Amino acid sequence: MKVVFRADSSGRSGDLHIARCRALATVLRQRGAEIRFVCRAHPGHLIEILTREAFPVTVLPAPTETSQEGVERVAGVIQAADAAETIAALNGEKPDWLIVDHCDLDADWEGALRPRASNLLAIDDLTNRTHVCDVLLHPNDSPDAEVRYQALAPAACRCLLGPRYSLLHSLGVRRVAEYIDPTPTELLRLRPARPDDAAVYFDWVNDVEVRRQSLNSDSISWQTHQEWFHR
Repeated sequence: MKVVFRADSSGRSGDLHIARCRALATVLRQRGAEIRFVCRAHPGHLIEILTREAFPVTVLPAPTETSQEGVERVAGVIQAADAAETIAALNGEKPDWLIVDHCDLDADWEGALRPRASNLLAIDDLTNRTHVCDVLLHPNDSPDAEVRYQALAPAACRCLLGPRYSLLHSLGVRRVAEYIDPTPTELLRLRPARPDDAAVYFDWVNDVEVRRQSLNSDSISWQTHQEWFHR
């Protein structure tokens, strides 16, 4: 399976987009996926972190200050130009998944790229722009997100909503990775818990949704969890 990420980092946008895409890419690579990033060389970019971890990166040129005022931009680059450069970066390949995590890209960019990938997943924190993606990931605790995305995303779009899909939490990363690359049912098996499973159980029990549905919604400490797990 081939997965391409389109995400940037800079002094303006920070490192959130790269950090969470890197976390998801790491898990997908462990599951056997072939990963590639497409990133623009903004001032303050973190491309070297990706290359240090052996992720191939196609680097798009830094933006210039000559873009026409009033034109829709991606941090200094016209959105249509970013789409064209991303298409060129794909070099004729059609990845199984194209994952875009960028607050300046919307349905116009997705519409240009959608035919170039088997599946398109958009990560959106703001619920303020339209999408034409297959899967939309909104990892924030926004009570009205489901209603808002009914007007912003296609009816057939699968929405993964809420902190349970946060890519800043290991359990959220595994949930999203499992959605993208489902484990074949014939590979699922039951076995007794082992001591080294304690950390996984700890993530499960402190998942936001698990705590919300529990009689006691307080987080479980590691010490309390260890005492319960090993008794």
